[in-house]
Amino acid sequence: STQSTNHQARTRMLDDPELFFKAQRLLATQKQATLLKKGPEGQWQLQCQDLVTALSALKGIAPNVFYRQPPKVCHELLGAFEAVVALFSEVTDIIRRTINVSPVLCVD
Repeated sequence: STQSTNHQARTRMLDDPELFFKAQRLLATQKQATLLKKGPEGQWQLQCQDLVTALSALKGIAPNVFYRQPPKVCHELLGAFEAVVALFSEVTDIIRRTINVSPVLCVD
């Protein structure tokens, strides 16, 4: 049954956690390879997924990073993030300019 299979899989993961992590890495590598085979569009999707992962991690640690920090430290930390925001703005501008130059792009 499915429940028995799930139980066996959980037991194997507990018995050999490194095997679980190897499988996770293999799945991630296969997913990356599939996206990269799709050319620049696949690379775009892969990079966006990486950004979502990185930003999600930052979102999770932001309260702890900034809590009760001296103003100088907050300013330094915020400066690092503002560089990211500036790059997002640049990429957004490139996309908008490209779409505006060729409005036929990105239409159904």
